[in-house]
Amino acid sequence: MVTEAFRVRHAVEAMRRDDAESFGQLLLDSHASLRDRLQISCPALDRLVEAAMASGAVGARLTGGGFGGCAVVFCRSADLSRVHDGLVERFYSGTPPTFFMPNRVPAL
Repeated sequence: MVTEAFRVRHAVEAMRRDDAESFGQLLLDSHASLRDRLQISCPALDRLVEAAMASGAVGARLTGGGFGGCAVVFCRSADLSRVHDGLVERFYSGTPPTFFMPNRVPAL
């Protein structure tokens, strides 16, 4: 899709400039496109992205094939614990999910 290729190029530029806000917005734009144009998101993934943003993430989007599954959540290192705790509080009930975080090995 042309718009996604456009976003990828701009994401690379944002990373080179160390522009977290622009990169995060591109992730959100990508999620919206996958949700609205391609209709491959689902309500649970949309709520997960919303919960991530409400918890202090800079950006988030679904990943994989859609229709359930995973989200990539982008946040500053200083906000990692706050985003993690916010996701557990705002989105998950019961058994918390596995989080794959930089410099941490998930408990499987």
